[in-house]
Amino acid sequence: MLTSGDLDTRVPPLQARKMTAALQRVTASGLPVILRYDAQAGHAAGRRLPRGKMIENTAGELTFLLSRLGAGGP
Repeated sequence: MLTSGDLDTRVPPLQARKMTAALQRVTASGLPVILRYDAQAGHAAGRRLPRGKMIENTAGELTFLLSRLGAGGP
């Protein structure tokens, strides 16, 4: 899982898209390579997000991690 957004001041948003596509193209594992993209996100931009959105983002990341670890439940 890669994460990016329009407010990233260090890496142009296109770079995350290109990296995701490259990883999807070369992976042989059959596991998903995904990009979480939020127009209001980026390096340090998360500090300005509402608490509910921060919780939602963290929950999504943990859900993805747990599913990859085989602990995603039924």
